[in-house]
Amino acid sequence: MEKPTYWIYSVMPMLCPKTPKTYTEDLQYICTDVWETNADADYQLPEGVSMTVDEQEEYNGIYGDIRTLVDENLAKFAVGDRPMSEWDSFVQQIHDLGIDRCIEIEQQAVDRVYNRSLD
Repeated sequence: MEKPTYWIYSVMPMLCPKTPKTYTEDLQYICTDVWETNADADYQLPEGVSMTVDEQEEYNGIYGDIRTLVDENLAKFAVGDRPMSEWDSFVQQIHDLGIDRCIEIEQQAVDRVYNRSLD
């Protein structure tokens, strides 16, 4: 039951616990190096990036459903209520809901900022 939690924290570092005092097993201390190594800002939009009104509306319309799906399922994977054998199906659901379009919209906003800096 603990292994899915460690796996999710290893590939999704933004979820990792921030306080070692909450650790209950030695493996958590070992995983800390991986969590801290991967916990950076690579998955955050750079400062100053903003979407147009149309982009924001489209993004919110898509991402709301994705966020709900993720919120409802990550904890289930973490505690073993949903088996890790269903992980690929879960990821596919996220793609089916339009995460790739959300990434495109965010990339357009980032590109605008970078293009402005070059002018």
